Amino acid sequence: MTIQVQKNIGNRVSVRIVSALGTEIAKHTINNYAVWNISTNSLPSGMYSVIAHAVETGKLLGVTNFVIVR
Repeated sequence: MTIQVQKNIGNRVSVRIVSALGTEIAKHTINNYAVWNISTNSLPSGMYSVIAHAVETGKLLGVTNFVIVR
């Protein structure tokens, strides 16, 4: 999976991947217009969320969900 910050919304963005049960799977801080590649091969089937916050302000930038079916 590739996550890319496409807008200039501050210097850095904190991106987390969280399972449906609320367990944090991965967390990474990336700069504007940067790309973060993460492998989902090791994740079990289930529903996950990607949550992005601006590091400087703490403002929620976006949330999206995805499902892995094996």
